Amino acid sequence: MISKGNLLIFLHIVKAGGTSLRWALEDQFPCRHVLRCYESKGCSLEQISEMPEEKKRRFQFFVSHYAFGTHEIFPQPASYITMLREPIARSISQYYSFIRGGERAKWKENLRSIADYIYAMKEMKYDNIQIRYIANLTEEDEITPEHLAIAIANLQNYFPVVGITERFEESLALYSKVFGWTKLNYVRRNVTKSKPVDFQLEPDLLALLTKNNELDLALYKFCLSLFDAELKKYKISDADVRSVSQSTMGSRGRLYFRRAFRKAQRKVFQLP
Repeated sequence: MISKGNLLIFLHIVKAGGTSLRWALEDQFPCRHVLRCYESKGCSLEQISEMPEEKKRRFQFFVSHYAFGTHEIFPQPASYITMLREPIARSISQYYSFIRGGERAKWKENLRSIADYIYAMKEMKYDNIQIRYIANLTEEDEITPEHLAIAIANLQNYFPVVGITERFEESLALYSKVFGWTKLNYVRRNVTKSKPVDFQLEPDLLALLTKNNELDLALYKFCLSLFDAELKKYKISDADVRSVSQSTMGSRGRLYFRRAFRKAQRKVFQLP
């Protein structure tokens, strides 16, 4: 349960199911208490830092692609929530979504194949991306095994619960129990469509991709054990999981209507 006056920060890791999760969770908070900050939408942490303290205090839910540490710019007590994805699948999805995914994709000219991407991952600092987020590394930092320990410590000290993308509905059921939220419905959003249906990595590329993400794989393994323990601790039943469902045609229409209404509200409240 989130105490009144506290802030919940959603650390939105790229291509880990975060957009679908954000849509589900934002509905648990009044629009005027939700703050989003994405560079692609013209919002920076500097802008948030410069807000009057009184304005910062009114927010209950903050979401961004920024790494761990954003709690330091808010005056109220804060905790985090995030969702982790199996690192190999996440990396491949990132390539096809952001690099080969269309006009907005990055590095299209430099990385003409997924092999180019895998060979360049360490140089681009796209190796072990989930640890980079949770251990708060800059784009210049070289990752080391010590950062795995930092990431685990941050998860244990600041994250009441961590979700798993591959177990999305179980994760939402767990969030509902931990935070006392009402029934959560969701819509699959931002699904990578450019990956070939018959995609399969050659063994040598898979081995290199695995090596490039070996610390992320260790973190993911740790979080799987933690996740299973949390399911038992909060006695998540099959009925709890069934209560979380992907939106039907009717409920999806209502969800999109609410999103449009909240978008209009954000303009009224002058929120980014």
